Amino acid sequence: MSNGKIDLGLGSLADISPSKTPASSAAQRRDEQAHFQRVDEQAGVLKQAIPVQIPRRQKLTEPSTQIGIKGPIRVVARFIEFCEERRYPYWEGIEVLMDKYESTSE
Repeated sequence: MSNGKIDLGLGSLADISPSKTPASSAAQRRDEQAHFQRVDEQAGVLKQAIPVQIPRRQKLTEPSTQIGIKGPIRVVARFIEFCEERRYPYWEGIEVLMDKYESTSE
C-alpha cells in the first residue's frame, strides 16, 4: 500500500470507454419487436391487452385536518386491523364507525 491507496488490480480506470454500438433504425427495432413477439407466442406467453389497474387510495376532495389519539394498545390495534382488512384509510374507518353508531343510536 502506497500513499494510503489500495491496489485492487484494476489498472487505470481512465482506460474505460463506452462501447460503440451502432444506432439501430426504427425498422430494425420494429423487426426485433416482431421477432420477440413471435417467440413469445410460440412459448405461450400472452401479453395483457388491458393494463393492470393498481389500487390507489382515495384522495380527499375537501379540506382536511389532522388529529392524534392515545389509547390502549388493544383498542388501537383493533382499529388498525379493522381499517386494514377493509383497505380504509383511518379517516374513512372513523367515518364508517361513526355512521354505524349514529344509525343505531337514533
